[in-house]
Amino acid sequence: MAQSGMIRISIDLKRKEAERIVAVLAFAGLSGLHHEWNELDVAARHALEAVELGRQSGFADSLLHGCITAARVRQSQGDWRAADELLHEAERIVQRTK
Repeated sequence: MAQSGMIRISIDLKRKEAERIVAVLAFAGLSGLHHEWNELDVAARHALEAVELGRQSGFADSLLHGCITAARVRQSQGDWRAADELLHEAERIVQRTK
């Protein structure tokens, strides 16, 4: 009985992790669309949500995707400092995962 409960908890945790990864990709995708439509404030909100969910997920790929998406939007907004910080965060992620 205890082992069954542990398996269920493990499955629930994996499901939540997968949901976060999908959410990162969804928010990054929405950000990309709004970026193309020049709706930069909306694009920025979605991109920053992708970054935050990427951080929560603990998966480097999803966080990297969110950081790059957010950097593109910040660059388009003329916020070079924020874009640079996001790109440096992306670079650190790549260095850690080599």
